[in-house]
Amino acid sequence: DTYVYYKDYSSSAIITTLNFTQLVNDGYVQADLSDVEANVSNAWINTTDGYYFIVNNTGNPFRVQFTNYAKNNAYSTHPLSSTIYNVTDYTQQSQSITYNIMDEQSGAYLMPPNATLIALIECPLGENFVDVNATKFILASKQYISKAVLRVKYTADSYYSRQFYPDDIDNLNLNFYVTDAYKNALDRIDFVMVDVNYYDTLLQIYKEREESKMIVTEGYFDSSHMFSAYLLEDTDYYLRVKNADGSYTEFGRISVVVPATKTLGKTTINLNPQAVLIADNLYMNAFMSEDRKTMYIEYNDKLNETDNITITTYFENGTVFKNETYTGVNSLNLEYDTTGYENESFTVSFSICHETFGNSPVTYSMSLFAPYGFGLGLADYLYQLISLGVLMFVGGLATRRSLIAGILLFSVSLLVFYGIGWLSIPPVFIAFVVVLFALAIIIHLKSGGEE
Repeated sequence: DTYVYYKDYSSSAIITTLNFTQLVNDGYVQADLSDVEANVSNAWINTTDGYYFIVNNTGNPFRVQFTNYAKNNAYSTHPLSSTIYNVTDYTQQSQSITYNIMDEQSGAYLMPPNATLIALIECPLGENFVDVNATKFILASKQYISKAVLRVKYTADSYYSRQFYPDDIDNLNLNFYVTDAYKNALDRIDFVMVDVNYYDTLLQIYKEREESKMIVTEGYFDSSHMFSAYLLEDTDYYLRVKNADGSYTEFGRISVVVPATKTLGKTTINLNPQAVLIADNLYMNAFMSEDRKTMYIEYNDKLNETDNITITTYFENGTVFKNETYTGVNSLNLEYDTTGYENESFTVSFSICHETFGNSPVTYSMSLFAPYGFGLGLADYLYQLISLGVLMFVGGLATRRSLIAGILLFSVSLLVFYGIGWLSIPPVFIAFVVVLFALAIIIHLKSGGEE
């Protein structure tokens, strides 16, 4: 029963005509006068040459109320009466919100083709859904509106929304920016707030236009600290949050290329959404065995949405060592025999076509460098024997007086032979020997250096 405005009339006429033409032309009242009502027994309309509301007041005072797009009163037509009043000097009795549905790109009024539009307003008394067939309309509310939404719906599962959380203002005027989804692609972007200081802030997504900020949509983060929005592809947007004290914190600009997740935080501002997705959902790794005779390659897609993946392994000079493509596989554990290439460096490249990441392949490369080697053209076992012989000789040089120097020389020799590839032993063994020798030096020093 809520209308934005009302006016009381005292007319001695049996039938009185109210002229709403100016109010209809100004957008305050619908052209069919469906959002006009009076406390009389009968009422009609006449739209032949203007917009007139005709009441049967039988000479009694009456009140006319008007303006609320949610109303859908139906009236038959009636000739104009001789007593006609222009509707002016009316009184506002409730809060109002004006919806302006506009093209995000041009700024002109737009009704998205082949779409169903639904408006939703919330206030402390509840919420109200209204089917929309106009690009500009006014809704009434008995209390301040806490949330205003416009949903553009194509199918049961295909729709996008624009929403606002306005301040307490008697007469709100909001622009809802939409697009023709048959001509312009919309990508879903999930904004995840990782900074605890901004969990309860209001995220605003906006554009810079003619020295002003055009807010496209806004919203609060949910329990998982995420807010999702459908945004125009190949379009730049700015991000900021509204803090509890009314101040704003800017989070920079994003370019929407594909559906993605955007992480927001002090240390992750302006990250490419695609890069964040790779780090969060795709695992790629490559490494060599201890003897460098086997290459291991791993891939795992947490989303299980890999269309195909091509893994190419190159030698250091760019020559292809292996090139394999896998389709419909979300997890890989590969082993390549690299016998004879132990001293070669490799680069492993991943190229992934993914449902979430779009048609452009995700690429990632990593290098497997060969250890530094110094050879004399001898068989491998001879290098081992030479290394052990030298180590035994160095160890035999140590005396009680030169124990510390002997231990240090032995440790350095051990590391040198391992570093140049002459001595093949596990790194953990080398670490154990070094630690053991360090303990021996400490004990020796504590005992006074001699027995």
